[in-house]
Amino acid sequence: MFQHIFKSDWLTLYMHLDTTLKSYHNLIVLLLKPTHPYAAAYSIFLNIWKSISVQLAEMFATKPSMPAQCLRSIQLRTAVYWQSVNALNAMEARILPPPDFAELLSSVRIQSWIPPLLPGAPLASAYSGIPTVAPNPAPSLGPAPAAAPPPAPAPAPATAARTNVINPSPIPEVQAAMTGRNFQLRTLLRNGVRAPKATNGDEICMSYHTVNRCFSDCARRSTHRPLIGNYSSVFCTFIQENVVAPDIGRS
Repeated sequence: MFQHIFKSDWLTLYMHLDTTLKSYHNLIVLLLKPTHPYAAAYSIFLNIWKSISVQLAEMFATKPSMPAQCLRSIQLRTAVYWQSVNALNAMEARILPPPDFAELLSSVRIQSWIPPLLPGAPLASAYSGIPTVAPNPAPSLGPAPAAAPPPAPAPAPATAARTNVINPSPIPEVQAAMTGRNFQLRTLLRNGVRAPKATNGDEICMSYHTVNRCFSDCARRSTHRPLIGNYSSVFCTFIQENVVAPDIGRS
């Protein structure tokens, strides 16, 4: 995957590493499904990488050894993961946690962290070392009138009590697939598997449509209703690929 890491011409520029990581992502897209744990973990890593690209470029410009070190860390995490997968059967390999590439970026960001400017501080003086000149105080015109007492804070709005929500109309195909399974949603979530989206753009609530119960304050409560159109078929296909095929939760 990263053959040039073994050669003498080590990466020294942010742009070289950025191009390598994005090219590798194109290869992952061709070979793995988006729901594969490794593909999902690498996609999360690449999204964070893009969001802090300016910060990384500035740091790598002052530390030429960092691009090669970062690439070497990714290579080692990848090698350990696939060696572990090769030693497991299909079901065990499916639930093996992928490499935590995002943790690697967290350590990089700590090394390059710069304290923010104080509110109101001039930008030029903060970086040039020039002290900020305070304005001359205005002449005193006598004691100022007493300020009016602040208004009493408004009472906080009452929050609705959290209640259980039961799915009265489960999807028959999903109900049949989940029968006899001690299914745990965290088995999918910790491997980066996410449900397909509904018409409003929200992810379909897997708890409501698989184990047929959820809570009223769920972030995906807009999908606590029968799935219409082809969204029912899409969700059934999702369950077949991510629960039934790897045989997750069979008691």
